Amino acid sequence: MDYLALSSQHQSSIEESELQALHGASVAGNTVIELYQKIAAEKELHQRILAFSVSHNQRIVKIFGHFALIDGRKITFHRHRLFEMELVDDASNQTRPYQIALGIWEHFYPIHLARIRDVLARQRDRAVDSFTAQLGLEED
Repeated sequence: MDYLALSSQHQSSIEESELQALHGASVAGNTVIELYQKIAAEKELHQRILAFSVSHNQRIVKIFGHFALIDGRKITFHRHRLFEMELVDDASNQTRPYQIALGIWEHFYPIHLARIRDVLARQRDRAVDSFTAQLGLEED
């Protein structure tokens, strides 16, 4: 399950790259929300970053965090710009986008993976409880 969307446009505008990355991040975020909806726990994801996107062309790189606002059954997706840099500006800062992506991998990914594993385990637990109840095997 993706949590990082990357889009690169060689000759195109950065806006086109952003739209492609936005779509990928929205699909990834929506997939996680759907997992939580199966156990009616989607509120736990309210305002939580669910995906990151990196958009760039030859001149600019932008990194966004994508999150959902959940208000009852209404879910809206949003993004927050975390980083933007013109690649030709400052040669001393050329590794900064890499450092941010590495930080996402080292810090966000383990938390995100644990979140997905937890919801899958909770779905299994509910399925087992439902099955044992149907068989009349539930504990008193």
